[in-house]
Amino acid sequence: MNDFLNLHFDSESGKYLAKGSNRVSYGNKTKEALNDGVFLSWEWDGSNLQINSDSYGAYPAFYSLDKRNFCIATTLHGLSASTNTLNFDLPALSLYLKFGYFIGGRTPFKEIQKIRPHRKLVIREGKYIAVDCGVEPPKLSDNVNSASARSEFISRFSYAMEKRLSLVSQEFSHPLSGGRDSRHILLEMYRQKRLPAKTFTVRLSKPDDPLGDEAVARQLSEVCGVQHSTLLFPKFSAHSAELVKNFCCGLTGSEGAWMTASLPLLAQYPCAIFDGIGGDVLAAGLFIRNNWQSLAQEGRWDELAVTLVRDLSSNRDQKRVNRLASKIFGVPETAFSEEAAIECVRDELDLYKNFHNPVTAFFFYNRTAGVIAASSFGMYQCVDQIHAPFLDRNVAGFLLSLPESMFADHQFHSRAIAEAYPDFATIPYTGKKNVSPIVDTHVAKFKAALDLISYTGRQLPSKFLEVIYWLVDCNFKKNKRTLTRHSLVVLLETLRLSKGDPAAYNNALQDKYFKFYE
Repeated sequence: MNDFLNLHFDSESGKYLAKGSNRVSYGNKTKEALNDGVFLSWEWDGSNLQINSDSYGAYPAFYSLDKRNFCIATTLHGLSASTNTLNFDLPALSLYLKFGYFIGGRTPFKEIQKIRPHRKLVIREGKYIAVDCGVEPPKLSDNVNSASARSEFISRFSYAMEKRLSLVSQEFSHPLSGGRDSRHILLEMYRQKRLPAKTFTVRLSKPDDPLGDEAVARQLSEVCGVQHSTLLFPKFSAHSAELVKNFCCGLTGSEGAWMTASLPLLAQYPCAIFDGIGGDVLAAGLFIRNNWQSLAQEGRWDELAVTLVRDLSSNRDQKRVNRLASKIFGVPETAFSEEAAIECVRDELDLYKNFHNPVTAFFFYNRTAGVIAASSFGMYQCVDQIHAPFLDRNVAGFLLSLPESMFADHQFHSRAIAEAYPDFATIPYTGKKNVSPIVDTHVAKFKAALDLISYTGRQLPSKFLEVIYWLVDCNFKKNKRTLTRHSLVVLLETLRLSKGDPAAYNNALQDKYFKFYE
């Protein structure tokens, strides 16, 4: 799970000296098309290097490049161990403090980039050639009403599932929530008579909540005739889970540590897993908001960038956040200015101007494919096949081709599921917002944070008292949301990688990852 290739140009011989894996192939391509699916591959033959990634850049991989060295790795931690110098990308960190994730292929470090959508990097005859096929806007679907669009979506999704199920030859398990995406996958499995051996739900809501994930998923599983299990998150492992999540997804975002609770069960069913990545954004209009859409339609991109940054950070006390970040990284508070974050968003929005729904495209390529997918494909590397049917080119491309008006009421996916599987229409969806299984109380949050400090304090004694003060202050002041514990861990992990021994640390985190299977 931690492959890398390091090429160093030797001036005496005029050749590249290679260290690491010369050839790797990750992910799954469908039999129908070589560029469909989520995948990453590279091949070095001694003189030429070819790197290919999928259409959405969903499979996590990172690279660094200078005049004499090129390195690519499947984890940011592994790549940092092979990078001579690491400088903080302060504008990217400024945006992270507001969004909770990085965009545009950026990472906490200037020298390291995430592989972008459909990216091809080639070294030939001592020269680097970068071919970025990038994000191509699909042609607008003409003369399509909402009913016909749902029918076409149902058909395309069914075929996407058929292609992927044909690759699965053994028993597998299926993660099931009370939402739409995982339900759509399970019901299509039911229709095609290819049900999983077991469904599972990580407890994210109160067990007695009749509309919580656990209760709804259990009811749906019973109707489908599938055994269901509830997985509990071991709270004593909260800090280790954060570290493992960051290791697997390359510090790209704050969420996903809860997924470690599923690893022991997946070890029992390592054949395949089906993930609903992208369904909420593409089929349910998760990020369609009237003011955002209006600004995009009118081409007011500068105002849209400002609005996105301010809306997504409006519930934080940004001055306090910047003050803490400046203490951690030893730079002025102005380094994390709002202007720097806005510029990052404005540059990235340029790529989506020609999309019919540029706001959805922005979040799909950056949050869904760039962060959420990185968590799944990074975390579930014990599983032989990880399938994401909503990222099928014919499914995602079709949904991105529809006018935004079809998703304005956020009911497109719900109606499609009800029409495709009417016998299951009476089963409700989760009715309440889930809570984190890791930080559901101030006490749990504070204990986990102290655990973090005991870890970083030995490495960073000059920061110890400053961060302890912040923890006490932010945990017991009401109505003052600053950084979540998830984000704090990412910042301190960034500092650790830049100052410590990244090679030894990388190995230690890999050991932690495998311990979650026990």
